Amino acid sequence: MTRRKRLVLFVIITAALAAVLLCGYIAADKLRGCSSCSEVMDTVSVELFGEGEQEYVELKVTLPRHSGYAPIEDKNGYEALATDDERQAYLSMEQSLFRLTAEDGGDHGEYQLCRALIPSLSSVQIFKVKEALKSDHPEAFWFNGRYTLGRNGHDGLYVILYSSLSAEEVESAAGAIYRRVGTMLGEIPSGLNEYDRELYVHDMIVRDVEYDHAAAENMAIVPEAATIYGALIEGRAVCTGYAFTTKLLLNRVGISCMTVDGTLKDDPDNGHIWNIVSIGGEWYHLDITNNDPTGYSADNIRSYNYFNLTDSAIKITHDIAPNYVMLSESTIEWGTDAINAYNFTLPKCNSSEWNYYNRNATRISKLNDEGQEQIYSIMQQCSLSGKDMFYLIFDDEVEADIISEWVESFVVNDIGRINKENDLNNTKYIIDKCKYGQGASQKWCNVYIFKLVLLERPAI
Repeated sequence: MTRRKRLVLFVIITAALAAVLLCGYIAADKLRGCSSCSEVMDTVSVELFGEGEQEYVELKVTLPRHSGYAPIEDKNGYEALATDDERQAYLSMEQSLFRLTAEDGGDHGEYQLCRALIPSLSSVQIFKVKEALKSDHPEAFWFNGRYTLGRNGHDGLYVILYSSLSAEEVESAAGAIYRRVGTMLGEIPSGLNEYDRELYVHDMIVRDVEYDHAAAENMAIVPEAATIYGALIEGRAVCTGYAFTTKLLLNRVGISCMTVDGTLKDDPDNGHIWNIVSIGGEWYHLDITNNDPTGYSADNIRSYNYFNLTDSAIKITHDIAPNYVMLSESTIEWGTDAINAYNFTLPKCNSSEWNYYNRNATRISKLNDEGQEQIYSIMQQCSLSGKDMFYLIFDDEVEADIISEWVESFVVNDIGRINKENDLNNTKYIIDKCKYGQGASQKWCNVYIFKLVLLERPAI
């Protein structure tokens, strides 16, 4: 029997006799991972825990930089850990996260990551550290969120994390992601404030990523939909892929961002993940998954309903998962279908200053001739500039049926009136038709979204 096989047998027997081998899982849509760009280095060997050698491949993670913005590295999970032992375990597991072995992962994943020696912690503490690691590292798209614990007499407690990909597969995927992230960063101009950078990232993700309904029903079929690789390379993702793509890209342009666990009120049995971002010194909720119109609107009308909301606004449609202080040995759930949805301490989101509609929608105070002239002026400017969308905010107490009837009666007349004037002025665009629908109907603001179909006037 080889030294390696004796080591494996020793670990298994010791763990079994001690009854300390535990497995940790989270539900497929909760297996949060993302992509990164890595250069795979030569295989090296280390003496591990005094029990023989373990060969691994060092994954050197690099990401492209934007020439105009300094990237930041948010580690909100690490900063939220309560004890020195938890932070020590995090750092050991973080090092392991980028050391990929060729050893079989069995039922937990295709490959083991290099074992990480950790202090003596409870199973709840270890789970919390693992979640902190995953939330802080969206670039580690190979980590599937699963882990096992073991103990040997020489070194004590250790954790094994698992990868769904081999080193060669990681290298190939990472190269593709490096190029894709570089292309997206290249679309963002230098000199923008934080809000405009956030808006660029939002619009690119909505443009390039489609929500993967099939994966949401069965993540085992398309596990990459929960990663940045699914979002950026395959163009399909579930909420985890959206949220971690958002965090990664915003961090690359110097914006602090973290993820939030919870559920949607109309789908309480399934987990949901979105983001909190720091804009202008204030924190806001950002849910790009629910702003993506694909699959929800036949007219593909772009929505900003969940762009920079307060805590009170997001709670109208979302339930935020409790803090990790509520997680205990009695409440944690083990098994492949378990969803342990908790959050580290989240900042308060109380400002509306950088809410999208507050900055971009026109408020209609009265349903009268003055209001009609406001709509006319906006549509005329759109026909001159080629801008095909605009937003109106009405007072909350005005009923939707009344607004729809009032808007409908004026929009048709305004189109004819604007096009008649544009004919005289030989403008570039004419308005073919206007589609509209209620946006933030949950009453955090009474917004209507208008989509113009503009036709370019034939050259004379």
